[in-house]
Amino acid sequence: MGVIYAARSVKLSKWGNDVGISKHLYKIGYTEGPVKPVVEEGWAGEQDWQIVAQQEIEGLSEDEIITVAACWITPSKTAPITGPSHIVVPPINGMAIALTA
Repeated sequence: MGVIYAARSVKLSKWGNDVGISKHLYKIGYTEGPVKPVVEEGWAGEQDWQIVAQQEIEGLSEDEIITVAACWITPSKTAPITGPSHIVVPPINGMAIALTA
């Protein structure tokens, strides 16, 4: 049985905010052993990582966990009405009627 965890670095969050990425930067990981020694090694040149959350998990491979983490993003509440400005795309409104008529 392994552990999936999320960790956060204050210094990396500050850097992300300064360069315009986001201040909400996290490391999602999976380990078969204890989490604390893994987090203490650090990532991205920073050593101030702290565990934000952890959950014991069994029955999933590391690849499956990464897939779940990648698909965990909350979708936007609104869909675009039209496509990119450089491509002529009909509006989505009424598209279902046109395709089923």
